[in-house]
Amino acid sequence: PEGTLLVGEVGLAGEVRGVSHLAARIGEVKKMGFTRCIVPENSLKPVKKTKDIELIGIKQLSEVMDILF
Repeated sequence: PEGTLLVGEVGLAGEVRGVSHLAARIGEVKKMGFTRCIVPENSLKPVKKTKDIELIGIKQLSEVMDILF
């Protein structure tokens, strides 16, 4: 959907791997006008939640399909 961004690295088995500097990436995403960001769950812990953007943590690529469709 419009306003949704996905961040992460996908492994061969469909697992979503963490990314570095997620807080900085989310800051840039907000500036670009995105309202929802789907990210690796294990990268979410150090990131502070904000009301400006919805953060959704996932572990497997199949979860993205459930969220988007």
